Amino acid sequence: MDEHELTITRYRCCTCNGTGLDDDRNRCLDCDGIGIDNHGAP
Repeated sequence: MDEHELTITRYRCCTCNGTGLDDDRNRCLDCDGIGIDNHGAP
């Protein structure tokens, strides 16, 4: 794997980047803290 290659994880929440936490380290309200995009966006 090239050091500049970016691995894309499908269905990761775009708001928290899959961490489940928002910028204030609180539960992400978009994904309910699970880190998975549950809105079905295309």
